[in-house]
Amino acid sequence: MEGENVKEVTEEDAKKAPLFIGVAIASLLGTGFAPKAPGTVGSIVALGILFIPWGNYSVALWIASAVGFVLGMLTIARVEQRYGNDPSCVVIDEAVGMWLVLATPLVPRNLTWVIVALALFRLFDIWKPFPIRWFNNQRGSFYVLMDDVVAAAFASIVLHSLFFASQYFFPSSSNPHL
Repeated sequence: MEGENVKEVTEEDAKKAPLFIGVAIASLLGTGFAPKAPGTVGSIVALGILFIPWGNYSVALWIASAVGFVLGMLTIARVEQRYGNDPSCVVIDEAVGMWLVLATPLVPRNLTWVIVALALFRLFDIWKPFPIRWFNNQRGSFYVLMDDVVAAAFASIVLHSLFFASQYFFPSSSNPHL
Protein backbone atom coordinates (compact mmCIF):
# COMPACT_ATOMS: atom_id res chain seq x y z
CA MET A 1 0.00 0.00 0.00
CA GLU A 2 1.28 3.44 -0.93
CA GLY A 3 -0.01 5.42 2.03
CA GLU A 4 1.27 3.17 4.83
CA ASN A 5 4.54 5.11 5.34
CA VAL A 6 2.85 8.51 5.43
CA LYS A 7 2.85 10.05 8.91
CA GLU A 8 -0.45 11.42 10.11
CA VAL A 9 -0.39 15.16 10.80
CA THR A 10 -0.99 15.74 14.49
CA GLU A 11 -2.54 18.76 16.16
CA GLU A 12 0.93 19.69 17.48
CA ASP A 13 2.31 19.60 13.92
CA ALA A 14 -0.51 21.87 12.77
CA LYS A 15 0.32 24.37 15.53
CA LYS A 16 3.96 24.53 14.38
CA ALA A 17 3.08 25.32 10.75
CA PRO A 18 2.28 29.05 11.25
CA LEU A 19 5.58 29.56 13.11
CA PHE A 20 7.49 27.76 10.36
CA ILE A 21 5.81 29.88 7.67
CA GLY A 22 6.37 33.05 9.71
CA VAL A 23 10.06 32.26 10.20
CA ALA A 24 10.44 31.45 6.49
CA ILE A 25 8.92 34.81 5.50
CA ALA A 26 10.61 36.95 8.18
CA SER A 27 14.02 35.36 7.51
CA LEU A 28 13.72 35.59 3.70
CA LEU A 29 13.61 31.82 3.34
CA GLY A 30 16.31 31.28 5.93
CA THR A 31 18.88 33.85 4.84
CA GLY A 32 18.46 35.55 8.23
CA PHE A 33 20.15 32.52 9.78
CA ALA A 34 23.47 33.34 8.08
CA PRO A 35 26.21 32.86 10.69
CA LYS A 36 27.75 36.28 10.07
CA ALA A 37 26.10 39.61 9.19
CA PRO A 38 22.56 38.30 8.58
CA GLY A 39 21.27 41.84 7.98
CA THR A 40 23.81 42.41 5.23
CA VAL A 41 23.09 38.98 3.76
CA GLY A 42 19.36 39.78 3.80
CA SER A 43 20.00 43.13 2.13
CA ILE A 44 22.07 41.46 -0.60
CA VAL A 45 19.43 38.76 -1.13
CA ALA A 46 16.82 41.52 -1.47
CA LEU A 47 18.76 42.78 -4.50
CA GLY A 48 17.63 39.63 -6.31
CA ILE A 49 14.41 41.47 -7.18
CA LEU A 50 16.45 43.46 -9.69
CA PHE A 51 16.91 40.31 -11.79
CA ILE A 52 13.16 39.99 -12.39
CA PRO A 53 12.23 41.66 -15.68
CA TRP A 54 9.70 44.27 -14.57
CA GLY A 55 8.29 46.89 -16.87
CA ASN A 56 8.69 49.61 -14.27
CA TYR A 57 11.17 48.85 -11.49
CA SER A 58 10.16 51.83 -9.34
CA VAL A 59 6.53 50.71 -9.15
CA ALA A 60 7.54 47.08 -8.61
CA LEU A 61 9.90 48.07 -5.77
CA TRP A 62 7.26 50.26 -4.09
CA ILE A 63 4.78 47.37 -4.28
CA ALA A 64 7.39 44.88 -3.02
CA SER A 65 8.15 47.25 -0.12
CA ALA A 66 4.48 47.54 0.81
CA VAL A 67 3.90 43.78 0.56
CA GLY A 68 7.09 43.12 2.55
CA PHE A 69 5.99 45.60 5.23
CA VAL A 70 2.58 43.92 5.57
CA LEU A 71 4.14 40.44 5.64
CA GLY A 72 6.61 41.66 8.25
CA MET A 73 3.78 43.04 10.39
CA LEU A 74 2.02 39.68 10.15
CA THR A 75 5.04 37.48 10.90
CA ILE A 76 7.58 39.28 13.09
CA ALA A 77 5.55 39.14 16.33
CA ARG A 78 5.25 35.36 16.12
CA VAL A 79 8.96 35.00 15.33
CA GLU A 80 9.80 37.29 18.28
CA GLN A 81 7.81 35.00 20.58
CA ARG A 82 10.17 32.19 19.63
CA TYR A 83 13.49 34.04 19.20
CA GLY A 84 13.18 37.19 21.34
CA ASN A 85 12.88 40.90 20.55
CA ASP A 86 14.07 41.89 17.05
CA PRO A 87 16.04 38.68 16.47
CA SER A 88 18.87 38.73 13.95
CA CYS A 89 17.12 36.05 11.87
CA VAL A 90 14.42 38.59 10.96
CA VAL A 91 15.68 40.23 7.77
CA ILE A 92 12.45 41.05 5.94
CA ASP A 93 12.91 44.54 7.37
CA GLU A 94 16.27 44.80 5.58
CA ALA A 95 14.60 43.74 2.33
CA VAL A 96 11.90 46.40 2.75
CA GLY A 97 14.54 49.04 3.46
CA MET A 98 16.70 48.02 0.53
CA TRP A 99 13.73 48.02 -1.85
CA LEU A 100 12.74 51.50 -0.67
CA VAL A 101 16.23 52.85 -1.34
CA LEU A 102 16.20 51.34 -4.84
CA ALA A 103 12.63 52.47 -5.63
CA THR A 104 13.69 55.92 -6.80
CA PRO A 105 13.36 56.46 -10.53
CA LEU A 106 15.98 59.22 -10.37
CA VAL A 107 19.12 57.17 -9.65
CA PRO A 108 20.19 54.53 -12.19
CA ARG A 109 20.07 50.91 -11.11
CA ASN A 110 23.45 49.97 -12.51
CA LEU A 111 26.06 48.04 -10.55
CA THR A 112 27.83 51.15 -9.23
CA TRP A 113 24.73 52.86 -7.87
CA VAL A 114 23.25 49.63 -6.48
CA ILE A 115 26.47 49.03 -4.52
CA VAL A 116 26.42 52.63 -3.26
CA ALA A 117 22.75 52.22 -2.26
CA LEU A 118 23.54 48.96 -0.43
CA ALA A 119 26.52 50.48 1.38
CA LEU A 120 24.56 53.58 2.45
CA PHE A 121 21.58 51.55 3.64
CA ARG A 122 23.80 49.22 5.67
CA LEU A 123 25.74 52.21 7.07
CA PHE A 124 22.60 53.87 8.42
CA ASP A 125 21.04 50.58 9.53
CA ILE A 126 24.15 49.67 11.55
CA TRP A 127 25.08 53.18 12.78
CA LYS A 128 21.49 54.05 13.72
CA PRO A 129 21.66 57.84 14.18
CA PHE A 130 18.59 59.53 15.69
CA PRO A 131 15.71 58.82 15.03
CA ILE A 132 16.64 55.37 13.69
CA ARG A 133 17.98 54.33 17.12
CA TRP A 134 14.75 55.50 18.79
CA PHE A 135 12.68 53.22 16.53
CA ASN A 136 15.16 50.39 17.09
CA ASN A 137 14.81 50.71 20.88
CA GLN A 138 11.02 50.24 20.77
CA ARG A 139 9.34 46.86 20.84
CA GLY A 140 7.02 45.30 18.28
CA SER A 141 6.78 44.45 14.60
CA PHE A 142 6.06 48.01 13.52
CA TYR A 143 9.25 49.34 15.11
CA VAL A 144 11.39 46.45 13.81
CA LEU A 145 10.32 47.51 10.33
CA MET A 146 10.36 51.26 10.87
CA ASP A 147 14.00 51.54 11.91
CA ASP A 148 14.87 50.13 8.47
CA VAL A 149 12.34 52.36 6.70
CA VAL A 150 13.92 55.41 8.33
CA ALA A 151 17.43 54.09 7.56
CA ALA A 152 16.26 53.75 3.95
CA ALA A 153 15.07 57.37 3.96
CA PHE A 154 18.46 58.56 5.25
CA ALA A 155 20.28 56.39 2.69
CA SER A 156 18.03 57.71 -0.10
CA ILE A 157 18.75 61.31 0.79
CA VAL A 158 22.51 60.72 0.69
CA LEU A 159 22.22 58.54 -2.45
CA HIS A 160 20.32 61.28 -4.28
CA SER A 161 22.79 63.91 -3.09
CA LEU A 162 25.72 61.85 -4.35
CA PHE A 163 24.00 61.15 -7.65
CA PHE A 164 23.13 64.78 -8.31
CA ALA A 165 26.63 65.86 -7.26
CA SER A 166 28.07 63.32 -9.70
CA GLN A 167 25.83 64.75 -12.43
CA TYR A 168 27.13 68.22 -11.69
CA PHE A 169 30.84 67.49 -11.18
CA PHE A 170 31.27 64.52 -13.54
CA PRO A 171 28.50 64.73 -16.13
CA SER A 172 30.04 62.21 -18.53
CA SER A 173 30.72 59.59 -15.85
CA SER A 174 27.14 59.44 -14.57
CA ASN A 175 25.74 57.77 -17.66
CA PRO A 176 22.92 55.46 -16.41
CA HIS A 177 24.09 52.75 -18.79
CA LEU A 178 27.56 52.34 -17.24
